[in-house]
Amino acid sequence: MEKDIRAGNTSLDHTGQERLQAALTLAGIGTWELDLSRSVLSWDARCQVLFAYDGDTIPYDRFLSLLHVDDADAIDETLQRMLRPMPKGRYEMRYRVPLPDEQIRWIQSRVKVYFDTDGTPQYLQGTVQDITHFIQDHEVTAHITQQYEELFRNVTNSAPTGLWLSDAAGKLTYVNKILTEWTGLSYNELLGDGWLTALLPDDRDASIRAFQKAVDARTQYDVLFRLRNAKGDVVWCRAVGNPYYHDAEYAGHAGYCMDIHALATASNELRISEARFRGLIEGAPVAMAILVGRDLVIDLSNDAMIRLWGKGKSIVGKRLRDALPELEGQPFLQLLDEVYTTGVAHHSKEAQANLVVDGMLRTFYFNFTYQPLFDTAGQVYAILDVATDVTEQTQAKKLQERTEAELRALQSDLQQQIQQRTEELAVSNEELQATNEELASTNEELEEANRSLVHSNTELEQYAYVASHDLQEPLRKIRMFSSMLNTHAGLSAESHRVVAKIEQSSERMSLLIQGLLDFSRLLKSESRMVPVDLNKIVADIITDFELTITEKQAAIRVAALPVIEAVNLQMNQLFYNLISNALKFTSSGTTPTIDIRSERVNHQSLQPYITSPLLFANYYHITVADNGIGLEDKYAEQIFEVFKRLHGREIYPGSGIGLALCRRIVNNHGGVIYVESHVGKGTTFHLLLPDRNNNPQSPE
Repeated sequence: MEKDIRAGNTSLDHTGQERLQAALTLAGIGTWELDLSRSVLSWDARCQVLFAYDGDTIPYDRFLSLLHVDDADAIDETLQRMLRPMPKGRYEMRYRVPLPDEQIRWIQSRVKVYFDTDGTPQYLQGTVQDITHFIQDHEVTAHITQQYEELFRNVTNSAPTGLWLSDAAGKLTYVNKILTEWTGLSYNELLGDGWLTALLPDDRDASIRAFQKAVDARTQYDVLFRLRNAKGDVVWCRAVGNPYYHDAEYAGHAGYCMDIHALATASNELRISEARFRGLIEGAPVAMAILVGRDLVIDLSNDAMIRLWGKGKSIVGKRLRDALPELEGQPFLQLLDEVYTTGVAHHSKEAQANLVVDGMLRTFYFNFTYQPLFDTAGQVYAILDVATDVTEQTQAKKLQERTEAELRALQSDLQQQIQQRTEELAVSNEELQATNEELASTNEELEEANRSLVHSNTELEQYAYVASHDLQEPLRKIRMFSSMLNTHAGLSAESHRVVAKIEQSSERMSLLIQGLLDFSRLLKSESRMVPVDLNKIVADIITDFELTITEKQAAIRVAALPVIEAVNLQMNQLFYNLISNALKFTSSGTTPTIDIRSERVNHQSLQPYITSPLLFANYYHITVADNGIGLEDKYAEQIFEVFKRLHGREIYPGSGIGLALCRRIVNNHGGVIYVESHVGKGTTFHLLLPDRNNNPQSPE
């Protein structure tokens, strides 16, 4: 009986290790250990790929040389600091690794230090993960980082069996959480020879002799003994250990300890194996599900997949097509059938999926893998579905593409408008030329001005399709010479009208070009964000409008405003435009009042406006309210469009681009702007702005 149990346990442990390694591979995690006594790192194949280094071990100094020159000293200092005894022994680090192709790979590492009973550090263990794509997409997602850290803890402290390590002298140097919970003894109490206190007195001598014999002979240690567990029950246990070596030198024994009552029958073995596998799936930080049979029955789905599908746990046991009927007509059911038929895994990136979540059909984007699972006969019996939600990154990429298309459309529209304005100027030039011919007695200065104007107009016709900023100088000359013509004493009334028309068209065109230049700059804004005090911004703007405020006897009330991470110039332009509009669109006979307020809001209140807020950012709700003329609800979105005006230039001057600039500025900062208004009662602009300067890194 004992022989059968041991054989079953070895098979079970091997199967669990394979499944655990498969899960780590799917998660893209590498593991390593630093032996402080030898200053040598041992790491797995994933680490070797991430650091572009071929070898299972690497000297510590050589490891530091693989890091970016600006990161190596800081990482070394952090690791040295971690060796001091502290209440917490887990840390998180990020650093860069230069690759042979001159690319930079970002690595995120989590480290745990292990001390002996005297507080002396023995070794470090950790995990590494490639987070380059998160860094590049402004997508460092702390949520996924935390989940991977939980996976590391599950591997080291929540294994399904008790795990232990000894040194070359036979003293225990490490036990996992299962052993402390099982025996009721603390971590430090079990180290060294402390594990013997958990054994019944009658079994201690035989166990220690067997263990010491295995240590001396460098052979396998396999012994049965009784102990009293944390519940007070006496149970039979089996402890197995094998020698492990560092650079061909014996370093100690590594093994496991388990309750053999749980393995007394083959059915118990199967249940434990299945429980371990299910526990691994359920505890994984990424969405996982097992679909059994050709009907794709949902046999197991972790919480991450339940949330991703937007369904409750009641879907377990149902066919996938019944649990998610919205998949009909989408490619996923056919792909799963092909994987089940061929036994070949399928991988997709940024695949679009339409899922019903909270009763609404919504569009998501996923990176997913369909991995076939084989039985002992080599036949596919199930499919492992592993998925990662990349909706935010994909939507950001699509937004960039739409923005670029929008810019191209604006540029095309600008060219058409320039062509139209050029044709108008050509007609005006012809009329002006006829007038000049009638005024033959005009002095030489006027003739020179006319020649300059004709030359400027000719340049405008030749460069009608040149970028908008190149047209500013010719427009300035047109306005200057038109003004000179308009002041000439011998000019007829009709000529004055023509010249005035030229001046008005030029001024509108200048405002249009300047507004479009401002808008296009904001589309490609790369200004560095710094802490910006909005109180100072608003105070300076109020000073700029001092004459207008005095003239209209306006009252501006400003509550305390936050300091946020932003582009200073853009924040100035944003509040300048909003306050300018509030002073411009006032009601006759009413004293203008403007109220500017701010409050900090939680992420839940952002949901109607921002579906995926920045995880570690504070958000502020800032309002700019006035008692002006207001507007109808149907224009609440149109006012943010380029060139959209609700009133003629004769009543309220402007380019029609100001609020479009405001929306673009807010979008650049990851926020939202919207308006509430009532005709004749006033308008309130709402700003939801994040403060990114709220994500400190610290040891865990």
